[in-house]
Amino acid sequence: MYDTVTYERPIFVKSVGQALYLSAITLAGAGFGDVSPAAWWAKLCACVEALLGLVLTALFLVAIVRKTIRD
Repeated sequence: MYDTVTYERPIFVKSVGQALYLSAITLAGAGFGDVSPAAWWAKLCACVEALLGLVLTALFLVAIVRKTIRD
């Protein structure tokens, strides 16, 4: 009746390298999902970081557009 999709269980962050990878992917907005935080506070930090990534990207684009318009 319905197609089912099976997902592998995500790997939880266990090292500093994985934490940096998770941070970079979250900040960039990609969110691959192969590594995920386990604790509630880490999930909250990832959400805040994702929003920060969106805001910083928007500010960067605004700065580029303003510079392009002035020149």
